[in-house]
Amino acid sequence: MKMTRKMFAAKAQETEDEGTIRVICSTEDMDRGGEVIVQRGIDLQPYSANPVVLWQHDPMHPVGEATSIAMEDDRLVATVRFAPPGISATADMVRGLVKAGILKGVSVGINPVETEPMDPADGRKNAPVRYIKSELLEFSFVSIPANPNALVVSRSAAAAKPGPVVKGLYDLGCLARVLGEVGYLRDSAAWERDMEGDASTLPERLGEIMREMGQALIDMTAEEVAELLAQPMPGEPKTASIVPAVRFMAGYRPDDDTKRASTLAASRRAVMLMELGGR
Repeated sequence: MKMTRKMFAAKAQETEDEGTIRVICSTEDMDRGGEVIVQRGIDLQPYSANPVVLWQHDPMHPVGEATSIAMEDDRLVATVRFAPPGISATADMVRGLVKAGILKGVSVGINPVETEPMDPADGRKNAPVRYIKSELLEFSFVSIPANPNALVVSRSAAAAKPGPVVKGLYDLGCLARVLGEVGYLRDSAAWERDMEGDASTLPERLGEIMREMGQALIDMTAEEVAELLAQPMPGEPKTASIVPAVRFMAGYRPDDDTKRASTLAASRRAVMLMELGGR
């Protein structure tokens, strides 16, 4: 089975639905490769049996599922429900980027069943074709658009206009993920150096990067948590500038379970960062 991928641009519009978005997966407009997918010729049955939505066509990175998918006015339209927050870092990243209007790419993966040349006089081996009949195998959010008429037509209004605190906490998670990836690269470089017996300095250089990133993560954590605590609590005036110290003086306290969990998590992170810095 041959899978052909077609990428489309996406644009977001606001709705009040926090957990799902609507996307136009495919249209009958000519793409930048000079090809056309006949929409009414798409068989949805293969996809409907397992309607997983991917990131960059990678089966190792599912980010949600299509709760509905159908033809509407000769366009393939789907409703996507993302994985709940916290289950997948990739899904959290894609959901945030899509709802913020930054990620604008959608791509379908089809199995061509019947095609015809766009130009019968074009005798090139890879000449553009019209996909008369095809099977939808999957669709993905991607970072490179091609067809300007495939759109994300609805997203969360709240997520579309993230406040600085929400954005800061999201950035904090991204930095932590990148730090972990650099750590993997450092370990991989060290393993390769040991195997090849060379004098590569890459492990040490990556270690320096990790120390800098680790300190940045500590500083960012302190800053973003302080900003979070500075947000008005229920019943507090939203226009007031309330700093964490004032709130705690006013009697706000985390419960014992929260304090124990926070202390334990902070201790584990500190130990991890010290170990990373000492490698």
